[in-house]
This record gives sequence, structure tokens and C-alpha cells, in this order.
Amino acid sequence: MENIGSYEKLSQRNRDLEILTRIIQSVHKSYNLEEVYMVILDSVMELENVDMVMVYLIDKQRHEAILQAHRNLPGDYVRRAGRIPCLKGVTWKVINRGELPICP
Repeated sequence: MENIGSYEKLSQRNRDLEILTRIIQSVHKSYNLEEVYMVILDSVMELENVDMVMVYLIDKQRHEAILQAHRNLPGDYVRRAGRIPCLKGVTWKVINRGELPICP
């Protein structure tokens, strides 16, 4: 039984590496930022246990995180969190800590 668990972990790791490779290749191939966002979002959605993805960029002059692209976010969230003031909420914790929260 232990071999089955190890095989599944290895298979998942290989899928994750394939996805990350696809993202890296996209970034190196395209000068179109919107295209890169789409490849990143679509690729990350393929990872295990991921059901929402978002890309924020920091506007240093306005001290805000600005939502650039997303997958599977409710419209209400997009309206409320399209622009997040500096140091407010979970998004800024992720930005400042560099750690992704895992939410069940």
C-alpha cells in the first residue's frame, strides 16, 4: 500500500512540474502580458485542489493591489476586491509573506 501512495505523490509532482514548465515556456515565448496571464491561470487551475486563481499587481504610486486576471471568482468578489488598499486583508498578507494560504 505504501508504494501506491508514493506513486500517486510522484505522479502528482510530475503533473505539477509539467504545469510549471508550461508557465515558464509561455512567459519566455510571449510579449503579450494578457496571453501570459491566461496561460498561467489555465495552468494553475489544473493543479490539485485549486478552484480559484487570481493575479494581482502592485501599484506602488497608489499603494494598492490591482486585480489583473482571474478564474472562478464570484462577480461580487471582483467588484469588492478589484483594488485592495495597501496592507489590507489576506491578499496583502500573501504579498508581504510570499506564502499562499491553503483554504479547505
